[in-house]
Amino acid sequence: MKYTSKLPDEKVNRPKEHLFLFALKLLSGLLVFVVLFYLIVTASVNIIAENLSPEHEAKIMKYVQMDIDMNQTQKSTQLQHMVDKLAVCAKLPYKVDAYVMDDFHVNAMAVPGAKMLVTKGLLHKVKTENELAMVLGHELGHFKHKDNIKSMGKGLIFAVAGMLLSSDNYGSLFSTTLEMTNNRYSQEQEMAADLFGVDMLNCAYGTANGATALFEKMKKEGEGWKYLLADHPDFIKRIKKMKAYIREREYDTSKKLIPLGRIYK
Repeated sequence: MKYTSKLPDEKVNRPKEHLFLFALKLLSGLLVFVVLFYLIVTASVNIIAENLSPEHEAKIMKYVQMDIDMNQTQKSTQLQHMVDKLAVCAKLPYKVDAYVMDDFHVNAMAVPGAKMLVTKGLLHKVKTENELAMVLGHELGHFKHKDNIKSMGKGLIFAVAGMLLSSDNYGSLFSTTLEMTNNRYSQEQEMAADLFGVDMLNCAYGTANGATALFEKMKKEGEGWKYLLADHPDFIKRIKKMKAYIREREYDTSKKLIPLGRIYK
């Protein structure tokens, strides 16, 4: 019998499905996993944070610090007095220390360690005590809602997950997807802090007048000096939400605004 050589079947090494469809399925599976992972972590951290006792919360806020050069800040008796006045309404289980930050970007931050930083840039923009009180009340809202603790808890878990996946491109994709998902949650936190700020302003000053003043300025002046990043809701939505909330709560908006005195030297 004469041997006749044959070429191998071309279909042997051909993938059963198109590579694009295979990659699409792989990415879809990863996306589903990331979203589920995020939801489970978020729910778990939120439950722990919400059930944290005031004593443990106070200890965490006392010992956890943020990497900020405090040499670029200064204490202000006037600013601290305003924060203390609003904090009475907030009923926090710890004292919040307020600082003026030597930075001319328009910003205010509630940072771990029960510290509130207000930039000189923001202080130059606000003209009334009511405007500033709204910002301070907003930042107190982050403390009240335990946003710092929730963010720290999620950040720690996500960082570990990212490290475990950092040996290949999945780590980068995993981190990017988590960031996109987390931005939506951050917007919800900001909205909640806005409404809390309105409550604090009304509680401490007997009026909600001036609650939206700073946001109105920011909307009017455009993108040039807004201090809120991509994870914050846009100004139009925030203003509409606050005005509707003020009407719903039937807060006063007619009392005179209080001119802002000198906050720092």
